[in-house]
Amino acid sequence: MKKIDKEDQVKLKELLAKAEQSPIVKQLQKEEAEAVLLKRTAAFEKIKELESGRDQKFSRFQKDLQVKEENHKTAKAKYEEATNDYLKVKAEITHSGHVYERAIGNQRDILLESADPAIDEAKKFFNKKLDWLRKPGRISREIGESKKNIVNWTKKEIIRSNGPAVRDALDYCRAAINALEKAKLIPSLDVAMIEKLKKNIPDINVYASFSGHKDMEKGLLPGQRRLDNYESSVMNVLMGKADLLLNK
Repeated sequence: MKKIDKEDQVKLKELLAKAEQSPIVKQLQKEEAEAVLLKRTAAFEKIKELESGRDQKFSRFQKDLQVKEENHKTAKAKYEEATNDYLKVKAEITHSGHVYERAIGNQRDILLESADPAIDEAKKFFNKKLDWLRKPGRISREIGESKKNIVNWTKKEIIRSNGPAVRDALDYCRAAINALEKAKLIPSLDVAMIEKLKKNIPDINVYASFSGHKDMEKGLLPGQRRLDNYESSVMNVLMGKADLLLNK
C-alpha cells in the first residue's frame, strides 16, 4: 500500500473541509439529524405510553391484589381454625376409643378368666373330634356299576363317597369351638346349648354319588377270547390278502 506523505494529507483535509461546507452535504447532514431525532422522539413517546398503560393496569392489579390478600388471610385463618377443631375432635375420639377399649378388655378378661370350666371341656371334646376326623382313612369311597362305551373306548363310573359329609363335620366342629369361645363372654352357662352342639355333629356315614368318564384300559371286551398262535397266524395271512385286494 502506497504511503501518504504529509503534503497529501494536508490536501485531503482541505478537500474534506470544503466538502463539509457544501450545501448538498449540509442538507444531507440536516436530513439525517432530523431522521434520527424523529426516531428518538417516537421511541421516547412510546416509552411514555407504555409506562402510563403499565401504571394504570398495575394500579388496578394492586387494588385487586389487596382485596384478594385480605380474603386469603381470612380464609387461611378459618381453615387453620377448622383444622385445629378437626384434629382436636379426632384426638378426643382416638383417646376415648382407647380408654373404652381398655375398659372393655378388662371386663372381657374377667369373663374369660371366670368362665365355667365346662366350656373348655366342651372345646376339648370338639378338638378330639377334629383330630379323629382328620385321621387317614376317615374318608372312604365305593365304586359302583360302570357303563362301557366300546365306540369311544370309555366307561362311566359311579362313585359313592362320604368325603362331603366328613368336610361338613370338620366345618361344624370348628364353628362349634368358636361358638364356645364366645359363650365365655355370656354371664350364665348355657348347658343346653353345649349339649345341642355335641348332639348335632353331622353324620359322616352319609354317602354322596358322583359320576365321571374315563378311558378304559386296553384289553379284551367281555365275551372275547384270546387267539392262540395258530389262529393268530391265519388271521394275519387273511388280513394281508385283504389288504392286497383292496390296493389293486
